[in-house]
Amino acid sequence: MVRRPLFWALLISFVLHMPVLAIVATDGWFAPDQPEPAQMQMTLLAAAELAPTAGVEAAPAPPPASLPAVEPVPASSLPAPVRFPDTVIRPAPAETIVAVNQPQIVQITAARLPALQAAADPAPDPAPDPAPEPRSSPEPAPPPIQMAADEVAAMHEVIGRLLQHLHEHELNEHAENFSSDRVAAIDPQALGLSANDTLDARFERASDLTGLSHIDVAVTRRIEGEPHQIRIRLQERALSHYAKFINRWDAEVTLSNDRVDGRFHANSEVNFESIANPRSLFNGEVTIARRQALTRRVRDSGMFVAGVRTGTGRIALPQTALPSHWLESGADVLMLSEDTRLDFQGAAGIVWTDMDNGEQGRVLVPEAGLIIAGTDRARFELSGDVAGRVLVYSPQRHMITGNLLYVDATQTSDDYLALVSDGSIEIASSTVTGPGDLRIEAGLFARDRFSVRRFSDRHQGVLHVYGALVAGSVSATEPRYSTHIEYDPRFEHNRPPAFPGTGLFDVQAWDQHWTAVSDPDAQPAVVVDNAAGLLP
Repeated sequence: MVRRPLFWALLISFVLHMPVLAIVATDGWFAPDQPEPAQMQMTLLAAAELAPTAGVEAAPAPPPASLPAVEPVPASSLPAPVRFPDTVIRPAPAETIVAVNQPQIVQITAARLPALQAAADPAPDPAPDPAPEPRSSPEPAPPPIQMAADEVAAMHEVIGRLLQHLHEHELNEHAENFSSDRVAAIDPQALGLSANDTLDARFERASDLTGLSHIDVAVTRRIEGEPHQIRIRLQERALSHYAKFINRWDAEVTLSNDRVDGRFHANSEVNFESIANPRSLFNGEVTIARRQALTRRVRDSGMFVAGVRTGTGRIALPQTALPSHWLESGADVLMLSEDTRLDFQGAAGIVWTDMDNGEQGRVLVPEAGLIIAGTDRARFELSGDVAGRVLVYSPQRHMITGNLLYVDATQTSDDYLALVSDGSIEIASSTVTGPGDLRIEAGLFARDRFSVRRFSDRHQGVLHVYGALVAGSVSATEPRYSTHIEYDPRFEHNRPPAFPGTGLFDVQAWDQHWTAVSDPDAQPAVVVDNAAGLLP
């Protein structure tokens, strides 16, 4: 039996503690029937995302049927990975540790655990980069020292002596025998330079059939204790430098209705006189190796538009028209030992026909060019439309039987034709070529003679050569043809394929200022400054 005051005290105390008991009952008795808090679900999802990136295989387990399905959370919306709680993953000596946490099971090998934990840890804040040390900007190169007028004139004389020294040697066969040592061996004082100046050179052989060789020369001088250089670029002079070049003029031939647009050179005296008033016209410079005396009638005739100079010195023809190094230029080579007719058919190539047995073939012109070389005493007959770069060489004779025309005759064209013979180049009779004009677009080299068959026939037209005509001698062309030789301007910096050279070099460009150099022993650089017409 309990006394009433105590009963009421217990009753009041029970009523006051009912909220607390309700909370305890809810957490303890009903916890298994409730889903996990959202934070725990996100922790497990983070673990599942982290496991593949650490090389861990994740084995998802289906959630209990009593739990509602959880929609996958995009990785981009997940919070930063969280380290597994210590109560979930415990290191153990076993090979494999299984971490169980509803609603997924993640299996982790013990060997990979440290790496996984390190990856899961939030990355510490990176240490601030040390302030970069200020860089000192490179000192600007000193400006070039411009030459004074008297120094430019003196350097003209130096370059003139350099060219004279190079031209003293018999190189006409043959720039292939040239080397940079030839320039390096020159005494600078012999050229008019100071004893402390140095002279260096680099020889660059032509790289393809139409290229010209070059020599890059560097003169080094110390100015105020620092090395400075001027650079000179010399370019090989091929015989195609001239629109018309005659080694020995036939005394029986006189000029009449002849026109030359380009340079003309003769190693012998030229017969400019004729019964009628001189009607020839030379629109380029005329040079004659011999000191020929010209009558006032000839000088005042107006035929020499760009002037005439005599006593300029002889330019020897090469001993052979086709040096062997051209056969190794990368071009295709077709060797023919019989008399052959060549029919140029543009992009379709060249059809060759053996004139003895009628055998035929076709050859295409590759990008690097084509050399058709006759052996023994092979002779060629030629006509048609030319595409690509082609050299036709005969030790005996070329006979032109019709027009030879470039498919593309513009100044940017890559169509080039060279007819080279150690014998002759002839124009067939009118019964073969037909009446009227005849046009030849090519560089022509006949070491012996260039001639027109049956030149005494009545006048039929103009023989027009677009390119260059170089010959040991020439026959008369009139009355059958009056002649017009027109220089191909592409030959200023190129040549007809493998066209013979003179063994001479000309100034293509040179610096008219001294440039500071850090390495005076380096090879001379290519000159970029133009210096056209600086030397006579």
